[in-house]
Order: sequence, then C-alpha cells, then structure tokens
Amino acid sequence: MNDVSGLRERKKQQTRHTIAAVAMRLFTERGFDDVTVADIARAANISTKTVFNYFPTKEDLVLHGREAIEADLLQALQSRAAGESILTAARRHTLAMAQQMREVPHEQRAAFRQIMQTAPTVGARWRELQRHHEHAIARLLVADTAAPADDVLPIVVASLLGVISRLAFYDIIGWPDERPRSAATIDKEIDRAFDLLEHGLAGYGVRKG
Repeated sequence: MNDVSGLRERKKQQTRHTIAAVAMRLFTERGFDDVTVADIARAANISTKTVFNYFPTKEDLVLHGREAIEADLLQALQSRAAGESILTAARRHTLAMAQQMREVPHEQRAAFRQIMQTAPTVGARWRELQRHHEHAIARLLVADTAAPADDVLPIVVASLLGVISRLAFYDIIGWPDERPRSAATIDKEIDRAFDLLEHGLAGYGVRKG
C-alpha cells in the first residue's frame, strides 16, 4: 500500500470511528430506539448517506469493531502452525479476546450492555453476523480437511466454535443468567468448554439410574 492509499484508508477508519462514537453517545443519552440515523448524521456533521456508506444498518453502529474481531479469529485459524489443531488455535484466540474485552473502559462496557439488553434488533444483528462468521469458519474447515460437499461436520464444528467464542463477550453483552463472573472464572469456563469439545460429549449429561 502506497502513502496516498495508506492515508486514505486511515482517514476512512477515523471517519468510521467518529461516526460510531457519536452514535454511541446519542444511544446512551436517549436510547437506541429514540435515535435515528438522521440524528446521528446531524450530530456528526455529515449526510445520512455517508453514515450508511460506512454502516449498512443502524445496528452496525453499535457493533462497530465486531467485523475485525471475527476476521481476527478466522486469521488465527488460517495461520495456525503445522500440527496445531483448530481447537487449540480457537481456544488461544478466545482467551485473548476475553482479556481484550476486560480492558474496555467500564463506561463503554455498561453502555454497550444496556443497548444489547434493551434493543432486540441489535441482538438479532449480532446473531446474523455470527452466522455469517460461522459459515466462513465452516468453509475454512472444508478446505483444510478436504471434506466432501455433503459432510455436516465442518458446519457442526464451526457452530460449536461460534458458541464457545461468545463466552469471551458475555462479560460485556451480559450473561444469559444475569450473574456476573470474575475474570478467573470466565477463563476457567472457556477452558472447560474447549476441554469438553476436545474430549467429546459421550460422558456429559448421562442420566443416573
């Protein structure tokens, strides 16, 4: 990338970051549903069209950065060392993401959690992006394992990795049971989930006689 292209890309990233920051401020002050894209455009001194050029949906303004995280996991899987399993690479990445999420300032975490818990369309968009991400992982697994077209195992494994990777984000989006966990507990649960996946589920949930 030459200097001109590099500068142009940095400006685009800065504009994207500014729009998302303005949107989150308005969402936090007034609530997600009470803020329109036109409101955000006016506050950022840009056109509504420009907002949509950077963010396809209003919900994507809340999920700013999610694409980079998903792409990072895919890259971690693609670039794993010879002899290293998908699960090992995914475990390392998920633990690293959990640590990264803990470093997000408290006020940002609280604002994001509030929106996720009160705006159903944001949660729906999150799940939609997650499905796209799982499809990308499945395609990678098909290529890596030379699986036949009708093999469901890559789809199953990709879906399981998607579920476990979400453990890194529950501290921000809110745990399903609404009970907070310590950093040590979150890491332990991530490891336990990957251990379960590695060793199989044959012994899990066996009903006692």
